[in-house]
Amino acid sequence: MELEIPILRFFEELYNAQKKNFIDLLESKVNHLESLLKAAQEQNDLRFNLSKEATTVAMASAEKAVQKAESASDKRFEGMNEIRGAMADAQRLNITRVESDAKFAALDEKIGNVTTLVNSLSSKLDKQEGKSGGITQFLGWIISGIIALVAILTLIFKFAG
Repeated sequence: MELEIPILRFFEELYNAQKKNFIDLLESKVNHLESLLKAAQEQNDLRFNLSKEATTVAMASAEKAVQKAESASDKRFEGMNEIRGAMADAQRLNITRVESDAKFAALDEKIGNVTTLVNSLSSKLDKQEGKSGGITQFLGWIISGIIALVAILTLIFKFAG
């Protein structure tokens, strides 16, 4: 039995050595896996932080774009409101067809009255010119006659006396 014990011890020592080697190997593999997991976790954290920063920048840019679009839209609507106001003012201040027709009819009537008055005055002036022309012509004949009479009397007195 003595032999059995040293063999048993040998196998126990062999088993313990193999067990220790196996445990050491397992621990090294676990440590290696833990370091790989830690590196992967750090990489994931880095990616997450970079993604978070990129999302923040994209959201800020999108917000600025929305603000610019709203500002441009507000300015466009202000311009459209100004145009609408100008159109309303023009429509309110411009004369309507009915008003313009009434005013043109009144002007046509006044022009007709003035035309009638001018024709009447022209007719009276023509008559007046006819009278004054006749008087002027008559006076011309009288003056010519007097001059002729004076010339004849002058000749008679010169030769008679």
